Amino acid sequence: MIQFVDLILVAGLWQNLAPMFPVLFALVVMVGAALAVVMSLRAAKKRTQQFALTAAQLSLQFDPPSARGIVERLEHLPLMQKGSGRQPMNTIVAETEQLRLTVFDYQYTTGSGKSKSTHHQSVAWVSSRQLKMPEFVLYPETWMNRLGDKLLKEDIDFEDDPEFSQKYVLTGPDKTAVQEFFDARRRKALQEIQQIPTVEGSRNDLLFYRPSTRIAPAELKGLMSEAFSLYQAFASEAVA
Repeated sequence: MIQFVDLILVAGLWQNLAPMFPVLFALVVMVGAALAVVMSLRAAKKRTQQFALTAAQLSLQFDPPSARGIVERLEHLPLMQKGSGRQPMNTIVAETEQLRLTVFDYQYTTGSGKSKSTHHQSVAWVSSRQLKMPEFVLYPETWMNRLGDKLLKEDIDFEDDPEFSQKYVLTGPDKTAVQEFFDARRRKALQEIQQIPTVEGSRNDLLFYRPSTRIAPAELKGLMSEAFSLYQAFASEAVA
């Protein structure tokens, strides 16, 4: 008899609480989302502190006023034209008489609603009067790129360097100028980089990054070294 009464009480309590379940579920979701935001902000703050420390150890400038307006200054390059909410952060600058090398985290958002996605990557930007480049974009070639090239025929290939042509997609509005710029020495410099990057160039500005990939503070010197090696190869005059 006691068990039967208990079941009736439980059933009544369940019936009374049932209308509150959607509210409780929404509350749980809101709390989870709030915790995710807090954790994300903490991680971002920690990353900024780590890069500031690394910059100080290497005697580099961290978030200097001169680094503001990156998106506006590079809006002629494809990366800075993608999506919305474009935001550079954790900017580190090395500067000499010949060049200015800037490394920064960069994010932008594409899509909306459930298909909304934010993309993060670490970018190296070399700016120098020694760079006199035609407008181009270079990135790793995949089977999808090859299929698209057969249809659109945008990829610039080199008959005397099939290995390079198979590894990279190279495009630009002035195909002749781009093909002449990427001579054997510059193609060799690119192939010496182990993990194929995306490279964008125009006039005095060179961008070097790997999409959706951010470096750790310990990898800063490596990224700067890769970008500088390309600067040496791409400069209009020999650079030591």
